[in-house]
Amino acid sequence: MSPMIHLITRSKAAAGCFALVLVQQLLVASSTAWIVQLVRAIEHGTPYTGWLALYLASLSLPYLPGSAALALLTRWQNQAFERYTTQFLSVASKATAHWNDVNLKKSRLTALQSQAQQALNGFCEYSYGAWAVTLNVAFSVVVLAWIAGPAMFLAYGTSMLLAYGFVALRKSRLNALGVLADANRAGLLATLGQCWQNV
Repeated sequence: MSPMIHLITRSKAAAGCFALVLVQQLLVASSTAWIVQLVRAIEHGTPYTGWLALYLASLSLPYLPGSAALALLTRWQNQAFERYTTQFLSVASKATAHWNDVNLKKSRLTALQSQAQQALNGFCEYSYGAWAVTLNVAFSVVVLAWIAGPAMFLAYGTSMLLAYGFVALRKSRLNALGVLADANRAGLLATLGQCWQNV
């Protein structure tokens, strides 16, 4: 893990956000188990009110930790930008010679002023979404395996390995496209800045 990512992710807001998503996804996954028990109780003519209550609760309660997780996500994004700015100023103050290079100065200021917050927000949102999707899939597989049998683990495991292999094969290309996109964005912002000088 790079020092910058470690600096960003080492946050109580991030930890709280991930913990709340864990609770949310547990509640979401439990709805499948409750509805199965509800159907079985109806089929066998046994009392089903308790299973129905649990099922309805599992449909509504996830909104509570979900809303709190989104609030912590916003706090995490603000903290990440604050930490990045502090780190940027700390490094910049020790490398005054670099600021004599006009092009380097312009590119770094552009990154700080316009690209940094967008990139940090995107990283936090991606981490939040990836964690939520991963938990959702994992818990769903566990519940489905409990219902349909352990063969479900093999099927999902194989599909996940194939998907991971495809992403790994295209990783270098994706990284190259990301670098190119950043360079083009910096060039565009620099050009827009020059337009104001010509007005």
